[in-house]
Amino acid sequence: MDLKQVIVVRTDLAMGKGKIAAQVGHACVLGAEHVRKSHPEWFEQWWTGQEKVVVKVSGIKEL
Repeated sequence: MDLKQVIVVRTDLAMGKGKIAAQVGHACVLGAEHVRKSHPEWFEQWWTGQEKVVVKVSGIKEL
């Protein structure tokens, strides 16, 4: 099974590029830590490649 972390950025929140980058970084770390604790077998499989995808949505309805 291929695992990847998907981070979704809402463009309606009007954040600058630096703020978005910082928030994506926080989300990656916190998400990985959550999975490490709740599903260690998933974390170990993901950790070998650490595949991540960042996508954008226009707002909450698109989520």
